[in-house]
Amino acid sequence: MSIDTIHSRSAAMLMGVLIFLAFGTWGGGSALMHAGAQSALPMMLFTTPVVVGIGLLSFGILRNHAPVAATTYLTTRLFEASLLTVAAVLMATGNVNPAMADAGHLAYLAAMAGLGIGSVPFCVALLTQRMVPNWLGWWGVVGYASLAGGMISELSGLKLGLFPLILGGLFELIFAFWLIVWGFSVPIASRRAAV
Repeated sequence: MSIDTIHSRSAAMLMGVLIFLAFGTWGGGSALMHAGAQSALPMMLFTTPVVVGIGLLSFGILRNHAPVAATTYLTTRLFEASLLTVAAVLMATGNVNPAMADAGHLAYLAAMAGLGIGSVPFCVALLTQRMVPNWLGWWGVVGYASLAGGMISELSGLKLGLFPLILGGLFELIFAFWLIVWGFSVPIASRRAAV
């Protein structure tokens, strides 16, 4: 096993852990905020470095095999992290001014729409490089497209409920589990170079 393989395996495991952590910090923080807990904002703000970490790790893994997708995904995660920070701060001030909470919800929807749009090329790159099984890669493409479409619909005033979140959210959880247990397969470009 080469150093690059060990590094890639460690990065994939850490990426999986960070995806789970992002769910926990944002979801847990949101629940605490609705309950009026003071610890909600710091917990939600911790999502920002976690999401940036996901982007940086994926960029390091994918940049030599699919540089455009790697850069797009990193930019997507930076966009998401920025808007989630804004959303958390606005939501935290919602007790004083309900319009701020509404603005925070819109920032959250925009963050999720951006995540969905920018993650489709990432999943396509994982498919074309055969870094994940086909079923998982296609689930990512469909799940993120559904997430983007659902969030854009919500921003436009059309309420679709939780359905668009479910496909994308379940993909991220299964993907995180896959990364922790199996990691990424060796990309096609690396296999050709080794022959």
